[in-house]
Amino acid sequence: MSVSETSTWYYVKKPSGTCVRQKLTPSTVEKAKSLGWIVSLTDICAQEPTPPVVTPPILSGQIQKIIDDWHEHKLILPAWFANNNICKPCRQNSQNQTF
Repeated sequence: MSVSETSTWYYVKKPSGTCVRQKLTPSTVEKAKSLGWIVSLTDICAQEPTPPVVTPPILSGQIQKIIDDWHEHKLILPAWFANNNICKPCRQNSQNQTF
């Protein structure tokens, strides 16, 4: 550090994941960046909020049994009923993996 360089507080994140706040001069900022450190005047050390876990809705056991029985031909349904009430949710499930 030369006499004319002034130091400033920075948030520093090292490649190891360690995140600290320390004083650096402009020349040490450049050296740190060349080592792969992330240097910022704003707080980059704060924990990122974790997104909430969204649980997809689950079919009741009775509804699942009706669909399974229909697929295994244990349940005979009129085509108009099956197409409108069973096939549509099955197609959506194969696309979205949820009902």
